[in-house]
Amino acid sequence: MSDNPNKDICDMLIKLGEHERDVNGIIYKYHAYRKAAKALEAYGKRVESGAEAQKLSGIGPKIAAKINDFLQNGCDEDIQGSSKEIEQETSPTSERKSKKIKKDDKKDTSSNHHNNKSNIEASSTDDDLIEESFDKIYGMTKIDVMYLKIKGIKTIGDLRNNITIAELNEAQQICLEHYDDLRLKISRKEIKKFEKLISQSLKKLSNVNVEIEICGQFRRRIEECDKIDVLIIDMKTKSTDSDAERKLKKSMKIIGKTLLAEHIIKKSLALDGSYFAGIVNLEQSSPYRLMNLHVVPKDQYVGVLFHLTGSEQFWERIRLHCINQGFILSSRTLCRIGQTLVPGLPIKIKSEEELFDYIEYPYVEPKDRQ
Repeated sequence: MSDNPNKDICDMLIKLGEHERDVNGIIYKYHAYRKAAKALEAYGKRVESGAEAQKLSGIGPKIAAKINDFLQNGCDEDIQGSSKEIEQETSPTSERKSKKIKKDDKKDTSSNHHNNKSNIEASSTDDDLIEESFDKIYGMTKIDVMYLKIKGIKTIGDLRNNITIAELNEAQQICLEHYDDLRLKISRKEIKKFEKLISQSLKKLSNVNVEIEICGQFRRRIEECDKIDVLIIDMKTKSTDSDAERKLKKSMKIIGKTLLAEHIIKKSLALDGSYFAGIVNLEQSSPYRLMNLHVVPKDQYVGVLFHLTGSEQFWERIRLHCINQGFILSSRTLCRIGQTLVPGLPIKIKSEEELFDYIEYPYVEPKDRQ
């Protein structure tokens, strides 16, 4: 994008999209940011404001607001703040070491450093509390939380009273409506009932051939779960098929429509290719739950099963171990890194035990992948 007059803005949007995909796991936002970046690149001239950017196809009010901030401040402060939080999570001592050096070099300003540090820590704690209160609003990221805070929206009560100002999308409004239900834990018994309903429903379909497995906290044998993660294996599709993506999208569309028509899924939150999210409840008097469905080709079943089972902390430990062993582990495949540092073709893996063997890591039972 060397001839792109909006290159700096596009880079910022792509970075945000990759953060949503890699850290938050929100694929549809990743695609939204990339679509916006492509629209800016195709525009051919420098945008002067968020309002101008919003006139382009593929750029909505929220992305336009981020672009406006970027243009006004010279850098996106919200993005920088989010990046700092991520760095602190991966290297918790780095900031403290930096502050200690500054304190030693400038002893006469030590009291100011102490006060600043206290303010930062207090602000961080406040941000954590705000973010925690919004964690059941679908697609709500750290950056979204920062924007709400700027607008004075710090609690669910504030959000309910300022839906227009908050610019919530339809999915987020649904989650806000059922917020109290979505905070409740889900028993294994209830999840098993959903598993049976989905399995019975999909077996009746003649145009898809799938198998299902419940992943996430349920597969880790946790007694009370936060949400329901359903892995759907498309037995007719391989990742090497020339039209694999089209097949998976078609299967997901059929499955989503079927589960909505049979009122197993009550409300749709997102449909992005082979991913579907919705709100479910067993009976009219039962609490609403969040359900995520992932359709995958049969040859990527093991990789996705592994990714959707362990906690984020466990996944990160294994991913880093793989890098040290000369592998790249993605949410779907395991590839060996070649001499040119370019990942090779995906390794054919038939089971999780085989995956652990390949990366030379002792097998960990699903219940211990915390």
